Amino acid sequence: MKMNNDSEHNSRPSSREDLPNERFGEHSPFVAGIADMLPDAIVILELPSRTIIYSNRNTIAAMGFNTEDLVDKPFDERVNLYHPADLPSINAFYEHLQQLHENEEASIEFQVRNRRNEWTLISLRARAFQFDMQGYITQALIIGQDVTTRRLTEKQLQDSKIRLEAVVNVTSIALGRMLSVYNDKQQIIDFEYEWLNEAAVRMGFDATGQRLLSLFPTLKESELFNRMVEAAETGKLTEAEFHHHGQHTDNWFHYKIAQIKDGIMFSCEDITERKRQTDEVLRLKDELTRQTEDKYRKLFDSIDQAFCIVEVLFNEQHLAYDYVFLEANRLFHLQVGLNNVTGKTARQIIPDLSQDWFDRFAEVAQTGKTLRFESAAGSIGNIYEVYVFPVDEERSNHVAVLFNNIRERKEVEAALKYSELRFRLLVTASSGMIYRMSANWDAMELLGGTSFLRETNNPNFNWIEDHIPKSDRRLLTRSIRSA
Repeated sequence: MKMNNDSEHNSRPSSREDLPNERFGEHSPFVAGIADMLPDAIVILELPSRTIIYSNRNTIAAMGFNTEDLVDKPFDERVNLYHPADLPSINAFYEHLQQLHENEEASIEFQVRNRRNEWTLISLRARAFQFDMQGYITQALIIGQDVTTRRLTEKQLQDSKIRLEAVVNVTSIALGRMLSVYNDKQQIIDFEYEWLNEAAVRMGFDATGQRLLSLFPTLKESELFNRMVEAAETGKLTEAEFHHHGQHTDNWFHYKIAQIKDGIMFSCEDITERKRQTDEVLRLKDELTRQTEDKYRKLFDSIDQAFCIVEVLFNEQHLAYDYVFLEANRLFHLQVGLNNVTGKTARQIIPDLSQDWFDRFAEVAQTGKTLRFESAAGSIGNIYEVYVFPVDEERSNHVAVLFNNIRERKEVEAALKYSELRFRLLVTASSGMIYRMSANWDAMELLGGTSFLRETNNPNFNWIEDHIPKSDRRLLTRSIRSA
């Protein structure tokens, strides 16, 4: 409502400081103190001149404005502070103010240049503050806020939301949000679909507003449902694979589930093809492993010596006290005469086995060096030629052992040695002269008996020249050739 100049002049207070006293009386200092503590700008605007006649200067200064540029100056002198693009809406706002009734509110956002010469976005809310005797509004109370940062943040959030929605809807993974459904005991008994992305809809989960168990009753006793409840109650991020076998589907899905507000957020990926490929790889791996094991076993059993792999057992002092058989080939069972040794220890099978065996196996396990030795195997009664070598770097206590039963060879060697000893005793006891000649008759050596020649205790390669007369040498040589 427009007013004549006389009424306008009469309604305007004489100074800015007089204004609060006119409305609040003795409480004016208290009200002014509160206004200066508020984070919002508080302005009393005179109408229709649009002059600011009161403001909480401290707040306005903290917002980055020079109060001298605003307070006690008419609108025409402040117009250069407003963004040109906002002037039409500002004029419309002020015109609307003059039409306000009591308890009505007007609002606007526009840009104002601050003292750093930066554009600041200001949000104003205005109400009628004082009327004249004819009911015309003469003063308006305006609350102002610097919303630059808020609007920038809101714009960034909106941009992020748009980008997020684009990503969410482009992805081939189904995403959704479900609200927890509780019974009277505040136990989760179901979930209700609240939101689903486009991928979920394409997968046939167009179920917004519907409950999970009403669509998939068999989930009630499933591990997937238990994981969903766990995530909703504990906030623990969890995963699960679920095989959905229905009338028209036979697919595998991989779920990731996280708590969000009063429900859960989930992702669901169809892994049917991946599952089939994985199963095929595992099948091929098992087949390859079986074939490899068959070849290994054939090679293992084809070794022409007894062979086994053992794990050396150590006590707390790192001393070997036993070893356990891990594998043994067919010839091991034949040579050693023991069956089903795998998983058993040496002391279980051969209680009286010498400690030397354990010490030597331990030496190979600890040093990584190979070792050969010959030893009897306790009550088994056999003598073995043994070759021990490391077999597994990751398991240093594992050693491989090649056995060769040399009992028969040792018995033959002992018999030959005994036979030679008996022959020497016979020769020594003889009264005759016994010499041994080399195959080509070049060397002569005394074996025993009575010696008739000197220097024949060691092989003599010149015995003809040294001991045979020249007259007899031709006859002797002819006899040797014809022999």
